[in-house]
Amino acid sequence: MFLIVEYIIGEDETEVEVVSSSWYSSGRCWWPPGAFARSTFEKKVSKSVDCDKTTWDCYDGRLIASFKTYTEAKAKLPLAIAGELVTPSSTDIDGHKKGKGKRAKQRTRRYLEETSESSDNDIRKNKDNSLKKQKKHPETPSQQGPGSVNHSDTHITLPPVPNALNISSLFSSQSSNEDSHNRTRMESTEHERSNLFDGGNGVSDDSMSSLVIHPRQQLAVARKSTPLPSTPTSPEMDSKKIGVILQRVESLARGIEVVKANQREVLELLTLLLKNSAPPQPDLPSITELFQLPMKTLNDAKNVAKLLRVQNNAAKMRTFVIGIGGTTNSIVGRVMRSIMTYECGSCFCYLGLNEDKVAFKSTTICEIVIEGVREVQNALTKDAVEKKIKNWLRHCPRYKNDEYGRRNGEDEDQQEDAD
Repeated sequence: MFLIVEYIIGEDETEVEVVSSSWYSSGRCWWPPGAFARSTFEKKVSKSVDCDKTTWDCYDGRLIASFKTYTEAKAKLPLAIAGELVTPSSTDIDGHKKGKGKRAKQRTRRYLEETSESSDNDIRKNKDNSLKKQKKHPETPSQQGPGSVNHSDTHITLPPVPNALNISSLFSSQSSNEDSHNRTRMESTEHERSNLFDGGNGVSDDSMSSLVIHPRQQLAVARKSTPLPSTPTSPEMDSKKIGVILQRVESLARGIEVVKANQREVLELLTLLLKNSAPPQPDLPSITELFQLPMKTLNDAKNVAKLLRVQNNAAKMRTFVIGIGGTTNSIVGRVMRSIMTYECGSCFCYLGLNEDKVAFKSTTICEIVIEGVREVQNALTKDAVEKKIKNWLRHCPRYKNDEYGRRNGEDEDQQEDAD
């Protein structure tokens, strides 16, 4: 259901609009707050959007007519604006059929003061009122041509804020362009009125001067001419404001210093925690001195085997092997040269098949070497590590008397591993 309602904004200020039936209740009608495009407003009405009574503006309203469809109500809106009789729909706002005596009453027309020639004046007054309302409500976009621009699509200024809100001073802040536009419109209206009266109808100057200007125009002029009160400023007030600003700046500076101090404390604490949580670096020189590495003879190997029977010493040897490190191709050679010389290595063979040599696989140090190498290079399998140890022990007799045996042995080790 859609209604044509007359919004009563002030004593002599009204607006006629098509609204949804949910916007009107018992002589009260609601209006969306703020200014928005005409197209947006028409969408809200056509879709019967419910009003939010907590945020929308409420005005006194007078129901003119009710219709079943928005198109029908929109078509009758110009007649209601012109003050003519509007034929309502066959149902009222409650959805019931209207009976006898329930038809919408004709809107009470507003007239200027009558003169001695009442019949001519009535015609002129009605024409003036229709012209004013037509200017106030331009044609909708559906009635305009494709190239025309509708001012109501960009901004809706109606209904204005009621006087009870005590913010009439806001009207004085409008731009000078709006003032000049309103004055031009008022002057053109007065010019048209004078042309109508001067058309030879026998109206005297006295009767023309007796006509009363529309109260709404008087109210608009009064609002436009009201100057915005300016608040004088004194040097004392300025100095107080500057003092307050300086105090705030000082407090902010103190706060920044406190934040910096807290950051320094947190940084020191984090540094201490990192130092305590970092794993200790292995003391390789002390381990070398303990086991007298590298082993030079078979007797040195026997002494190391006795020391490794102690669990703590075995852990130290394992740490020593891990600390040496190296790539997958070089780590076994680096570890073996660090724990024994080529001369000592020539006394061992890996499986002990040679009766003149000791089986390296059965020694404790062999297990430690395999575990340490695999922990550093987990990609190496146990068989791969054993193969590299066999290769290194097999070349020890050839390199033990060579001055550059260590370097040559390392190069050959890497070349064979690559093959």
